[in-house]
Amino acid sequence: MRNLYFILCFSFLLGQTVNLPYDWSGQYGISSINGRLFWNSNWTSGPLLFDGTYTHYPQRYGKSVYKHFQLGSAHLIPTSNYTFLDTNRILTTLDYEKGDYNYDKLAIIIDVETPGRYIGLHGFKRSYAGREGQFFHPGGSASPMQQSYRVDYRSENKGWLVEAAAARLVTESGLPDSGVVNGLHEDEILSAGFITRSPEETLQWTSHLAMFQQWRQVDVSWYSNSKNQYLNRMRWHNQISGLTIGNLNPLLGLDMNTQSTSKNDSTLRNISWHTLYGDIELLGIRTTLGLTMISNQVADFVAVDFSKSWGRVAMQTAFEKYSKPHHFDFAVLGDDIVHHSLAHVKLKSDFKSSFIALTADYSSMLYDDRKYLTLQTGILAKTQLFDHFSLSGSYFSRDGGSLIFDGIGTITRFELQYDNENVFNRFALKMNLSGDGLLNRETVMSVHPIDGYPYEFIMTSLNQADIWLLNAEAAITISSMTITWSIRNILHELEPLVLQIFPDKEGANFLIQHHPSFPPMGQLLSFGIYWTFKD
Repeated sequence: MRNLYFILCFSFLLGQTVNLPYDWSGQYGISSINGRLFWNSNWTSGPLLFDGTYTHYPQRYGKSVYKHFQLGSAHLIPTSNYTFLDTNRILTTLDYEKGDYNYDKLAIIIDVETPGRYIGLHGFKRSYAGREGQFFHPGGSASPMQQSYRVDYRSENKGWLVEAAAARLVTESGLPDSGVVNGLHEDEILSAGFITRSPEETLQWTSHLAMFQQWRQVDVSWYSNSKNQYLNRMRWHNQISGLTIGNLNPLLGLDMNTQSTSKNDSTLRNISWHTLYGDIELLGIRTTLGLTMISNQVADFVAVDFSKSWGRVAMQTAFEKYSKPHHFDFAVLGDDIVHHSLAHVKLKSDFKSSFIALTADYSSMLYDDRKYLTLQTGILAKTQLFDHFSLSGSYFSRDGGSLIFDGIGTITRFELQYDNENVFNRFALKMNLSGDGLLNRETVMSVHPIDGYPYEFIMTSLNQADIWLLNAEAAITISSMTITWSIRNILHELEPLVLQIFPDKEGANFLIQHHPSFPPMGQLLSFGIYWTFKD
């Protein structure tokens, strides 16, 4: 089952992620992490680097990319914890889903594994017309709106670890426009990355070399530039560990980045930034201190991580202060460096068949001598009701300023799950009913739907009523084949009944619209098949 609607993910590293889609297919949308808008942020998918200037919605590129999503940081190299098999195996996976409004998604994955080596081949395509046909290609092309191709390689030999990946990601999608003919969004990304780690001897060297190239063109009436746009990015990150100073084992690192951007014939930018840092752990507290040089200016880099457990109770805290170049499309009146600070605290207590967690997050951005803040506190819980049934829920209170805040004051969620691995000794059955509420919304900002950067504005025409979303899914697994059914936005499907129960509501309240440039989404009913084949 694939959740491409509001995804409220809970993890010890990221806390809470909210995806606000502009369509049910997963092609367009915006995300926030721990209450902070996700934009102009570098991220990785295994060894692959994504610049983040225009790649602000990882779900667009398919599961083989976004399931390995990791926020980029100047002191982290994205090595995996992959465990190699001690036998040979070839595993082929077919993942297909068909739904309303010409929704069609296909992913084919081939995993080849031998002792000490792994090769993965991933292909993905998505087609979707949209509720109003807004994603049909204006030229009548039948090509998918999104295609993604990825190759992964991992090997370990005599202590040497090698991870490599390459991907080609192609977007060719219609866009909603005011005229008779749709607009057009074309985008092609080439990304490749190589990670190597030496044996753990006296000194250990870890290196990540990655490149990212993007070509894009947008032809729609509400977009100001229809010319070709190019972005090139290189990153080389090296770490040396194994040093000994008394009882301490420091790590030294150097993260080097270059970026070249061209948005039209006369608007160009070539910029580089590098971070030199040292990392040390003392009394369970890992502290990283460094300096970042951007355009001949120097800014400090600080990262502090601490985790501790006491029986059933665990705590994690993290703080990071960093600086980076401003978004290419932003007009900077003063300093062209943007300064960020992030803080995350989480307490979690596990019981026999349940858990409860408390979180608090703070973030700030200093841009053109103006400081923007976000603050989020929340509670998450999950419990086993009785055999095969579990219930989970979360509640987050949030506040903040524009440019880094999505304007949602309260987010609440519940999820009722049924999971039975053996029904009548014939099949496995999973069912899921989930509800999301986006409450106390404020019109504090808008996000550019294609370029992904926010801007302040004053507008009263947007409907800021509370949003409630109800979804249902079911999956039956027989042997190696799983058949799925899902419906997104049940309240729209049951609109006459819902309006009788809530007479103060209107039909438009259940259409779900997260950006005025994209039509309301309505509902999406889909069926799918997930089939694995072993050699």
